[in-house]
Parts: sequence; structure tokens; C-alpha cells
Amino acid sequence: MRFAWFASLTFAVLSHAAEVYVYEQRSAAVASWVEVACDGQPSASVKGGYIFALQLGEGRHTLSVRDGVPVTLEVEASESAFVRLDWNMSVARAPVLSKVPRARAQHDLQFLTYVPKNKIRSSQVMRDDPRQPEQKQLKHRGRD
Repeated sequence: MRFAWFASLTFAVLSHAAEVYVYEQRSAAVASWVEVACDGQPSASVKGGYIFALQLGEGRHTLSVRDGVPVTLEVEASESAFVRLDWNMSVARAPVLSKVPRARAQHDLQFLTYVPKNKIRSSQVMRDDPRQPEQKQLKHRGRD
């Protein structure tokens, strides 16, 4: 009985969580894996052409990378936010996290691959790609 209560509580929390997508474009200036932390705890690593998704509770969360510029997000339940890892090459090779508008992110995310499971460090990171793949159906010629 206690287990059933815990399972239903977990489902209720996850169904009201915000999804935060963190990615780096394929054309990134650096080709190495970069670890991203959420609220000071390691989440997952990302590199050019890859994406991962965090499930976070409502409120303010800070995403950061080592020796880089962090970003703070205010997320609402059942909403999505998008964060891109870029590189500032003007002074030093510094990683910069920045919030991206939904329209721009949807364009960027089209050809990205979900991070491998061995790059995930937190239970807040979804193990499988939550993006809905476009449903493709084969067309059949009618045989009359």
C-alpha cells in the first residue's frame, strides 16, 4: 500500500514538471563534451549536435558550466524552456548558456541527437528523448 502511494505521488510531481531542453548546435566551435549543472548538481554532458531534457519543478533554476557564463530560468509547470550552449571566442574560449525563444529553438532542434545514456548524471534528466517524432506513414495503393 505504501508503494502505491509513493508511485502515484511521483507521477503527480512529474506530470506538473517543466521541461528544459539544453542543446548545442552542430556548428559549434568546440567539439568536446561539456558538463552542465542544474542548481549546482551535475545534470548531463552535451556537445555540438546533441540535446538533453531536464524535468524541473516550478521556480527559479540556474544552469551552469565550468568556467562559463550561467543562465537563470524561471519555469512554470507543464511549460518548456530552451537553453543553448554557445562559445564566446573574443577573449577566451568561454562557454555561454543562454535562453532561446521557442520559435528559434524549434528550428535549431530539428537535426539534433539525444545524448547517450552514459552522459546523463542526474535523475532530473530524461533518459529517453521526449520530443515527439513526426509520425510518418507509408501510403498504400488501393487494390480493387
